[in-house]
Amino acid sequence: MPIIDLFVLGFIFEKPMYGYQISQKVEERRFHILRGIKKASIYKSLKKLESEGLIAGEMVSQKNLPQKKVYTITEEGQREFKSKIKENILANSEKTTGFWALLWIIDGAVTRNTFKEALEKRLKTMKLRKKMFIEKQTERIGENETGDLNLPFYAFRILEMVKMMIENEMITVQNILDDLEKGKGEKRFLSNEEEI
Repeated sequence: MPIIDLFVLGFIFEKPMYGYQISQKVEERRFHILRGIKKASIYKSLKKLESEGLIAGEMVSQKNLPQKKVYTITEEGQREFKSKIKENILANSEKTTGFWALLWIIDGAVTRNTFKEALEKRLKTMKLRKKMFIEKQTERIGENETGDLNLPFYAFRILEMVKMMIENEMITVQNILDDLEKGKGEKRFLSNEEEI
């Protein structure tokens, strides 16, 4: 399922919406993974999802305003979304982009165990990324034939910043895992019996 379809389905899973509301959500959350998505793509996705029976549209009147087509997710759409979001959250936990954006649409769509598994994979990936980053930068910083450092003086500050970003993400993931262990957000997850 294309990522735009997954997000459109996710927004409608959250609550019934019309196309303009979905485009506003994409804009206000400024998801990197959806950067460059035009409103026309959102409407194309809505049409496709409706033709596949994953959402249903109904024309709704509001006072003196023109009618709007409000979309709701069908039972088939809920099953498909839960299946695809689980697949994507686990797959994206090891990728650089997309993971954090997907967390905005998983509410009520995955089990606590799936969420925990994705976070643990993310933490493992970040630890490996930090180790590889440090090793690579240590090589780059070394002296060249003339005894000068291979990088300009300000590069050290940039490298320090990147390392801190990786470490901060690791701290964030660990804090979320700690919150899960304390039982926070239990109502936001599917039960194991509800899992697709």
